[in-house]
Amino acid sequence: MSGAWSSDFGGHADEGAHVVTSVMVRDYLGGGFLEELHPIRYAEAYYEQFPKVAIGHYPPVFYLIASLFLLPFRSPEALLVLMAATSSASGAMLASLAGRILEGKIAPWAIGMGWCLHPLVRTYTSIVMSDLLLVFFCLAALAAFAKFQEHRALRASLAFGLFSALAILTKGYGIVLALVPVFSILLTRDWQLLKNPRLWISAMVVIVLAFPWMWFTRGITAEGMSSGGVLAQLASSVPYYLKLLPRELGWVFSLVFVVALLYFLFDRIGSPEGKSREKGGRFELIAAVGFVASCLLCLLMVPAGLDHRYLLPLFSVSLLLAAWGLQRLVQRILPRFVNGAVLLLVLVLLFETYRPVEKQYTGARESIASILAANTSKEMTNLLVVSNAGGEGALISSAVFQGVDTVKVLRGSQTLAKSDWLGRGYTLSFDDSSGLRSLLSKETVDFVVFDKPAPDSLTPRHWKEFPTYFLQDSMRESVKRIAEYDSLRKNDRNAKFYIYRFNWRVSEGETAR
Repeated sequence: MSGAWSSDFGGHADEGAHVVTSVMVRDYLGGGFLEELHPIRYAEAYYEQFPKVAIGHYPPVFYLIASLFLLPFRSPEALLVLMAATSSASGAMLASLAGRILEGKIAPWAIGMGWCLHPLVRTYTSIVMSDLLLVFFCLAALAAFAKFQEHRALRASLAFGLFSALAILTKGYGIVLALVPVFSILLTRDWQLLKNPRLWISAMVVIVLAFPWMWFTRGITAEGMSSGGVLAQLASSVPYYLKLLPRELGWVFSLVFVVALLYFLFDRIGSPEGKSREKGGRFELIAAVGFVASCLLCLLMVPAGLDHRYLLPLFSVSLLLAAWGLQRLVQRILPRFVNGAVLLLVLVLLFETYRPVEKQYTGARESIASILAANTSKEMTNLLVVSNAGGEGALISSAVFQGVDTVKVLRGSQTLAKSDWLGRGYTLSFDDSSGLRSLLSKETVDFVVFDKPAPDSLTPRHWKEFPTYFLQDSMRESVKRIAEYDSLRKNDRNAKFYIYRFNWRVSEGETAR
């Protein structure tokens, strides 16, 4: 319904990077190691051809799992099946946790289905990203820690460590799980747990499995952090998420969630031993509340940017707590309606937050196909793509599926300008049409694909100025139009991809004559 099956991979600025990196890992495991055994050297060579490989900036687990889907079918559809699988798996894990916390058989499945049908979750089911896989591992880790806190079993401790490591190696946000034992011990006042060596075994599992990657990529990861620090992050994150929460969770659900959270905390504080008077799922509730606190600290204080998808882990657990609090209230008034109350809460949530989920980004695969058809020599051709991050990602991910043996891509954001991962230190690589010609000739560019940016003060200079200089009369001997394709966008429905052949062998003097 979202249009994902017919859309290019330009639904998010990072989607193309996740797609290309997944295909790169698949190609390495599928035989690339025979050409270059060293995985880093292979990744570097792959990046030279398709400069959207993001492993290092992002951890490897998502790409390893994606490669398993791509090995039998090296196609875009395989990645969309993966996203459907992660969405349903996280919903099933949520329903499993809810079954320990909630009463009745209908309520847990209402929570799981409500998760899968929510617009935010549906949006990131249609976009190839790692966030839903992160949610699955976080929920699995919470279930394991709850079992450990209840039974002190070594198997549960190992499971908590394993799922925590997998969460961290899926997305750095998974580090929030490190605070779950801290908050859980504070809530239960179970100080003896600190003396239990099995608790620390789970930490050792994380250190062994996840810490080497975190240490090795610490310099790359730091590039993705803003330089403002914690106070600057708080100044921007607090108003951002306060405004976003009612939109993504709805006013009714947000109120029920806050009331349920306060009820849980007062119930626990009022007990001398720090033990809830509620039975069934007590430790799952404790772990869930600890996870909420951890997520809030991370969202508000870690300077990793602002994005509504960062709410997904918090939203998953808020479903559990809101449903639990509502059942406690309804049980005292209408005990036969405890299941219906949760179902009604989910329906109200979906009604309040309803919006069409549309993934619209077209024109990229047609553009790459036209270049492959125009490349009559069938030799490796150099292609320059000039667009925003989503456009570059859509074009490069289309090229990695269609032209793995015949196309080498250059990104306009790297070739025409220089900056770091967040755009800091931005400098333009050309000043006029003569400088642009020299740059394209130096890079031996054979084809160019670009779309014209909308007039916006935030548009990078290289993208804004490229069409002007590239289409000047002084370039006419070197430039030949091949095709153009309408590119349907969610926020820019009039975009077009323009495809040109560039003859870099024609010198500036020959053009002037």
